[in-house]
Amino acid sequence: TEEEVNYAEQNFTPVEGQVAPATETQAPKPTTGVVTKAYHGGGKIDGKPKLPFFTTPKKSDAQWFADEKSGIVSEVSLTGKPLDLTKPGAFDATVKEMEAAGIDLGREVDGSYVTYNKVAESTNGEFDGTNENDILYIPEVRKYLERKGYTRVKVMDFLESDEIVADIAISDAAFKAPKPTTGQAIYKPEMRGDSK
Repeated sequence: TEEEVNYAEQNFTPVEGQVAPATETQAPKPTTGVVTKAYHGGGKIDGKPKLPFFTTPKKSDAQWFADEKSGIVSEVSLTGKPLDLTKPGAFDATVKEMEAAGIDLGREVDGSYVTYNKVAESTNGEFDGTNENDILYIPEVRKYLERKGYTRVKVMDFLESDEIVADIAISDAAFKAPKPTTGQAIYKPEMRGDSK
């Protein structure tokens, strides 16, 4: 009965091997309906963003990328289930899992350096595969993670001499109406000494 459950909740002392009585408050919260605010530094978002789409939870970090690309900071709303690869060993374990599933990443190890050669192939040489997060440019990687129910991937990424959290959309289902943030500085080429 309800009284018995309440009594069990109030008087339960865990002993090794025992499990606390199940209650509504102990049920895990679903992640698929949660909307997360994030920021993208780069070109203006026109229509559906190109995947993978890199964002960060901090506006100041996105501003750095916007400055580098003579772009703007856009605020986006992300939804869906993220795969968290920010924990130590999580990225390597996921790479091994994907390779075991038959996905060719073109992984090449040279001492402590790892290059994912399929990245350069997938991006026509725009990215060389030396940044591990760029494996998300490989379409087979995104499809594999989507089949497992993920719409986004959280990773640690480099920003100058520091690391930041990046929240990368890998599926169209990750987006909830991207909108430009108002009042952000727009760095036009002529402001940076470029006459083009």
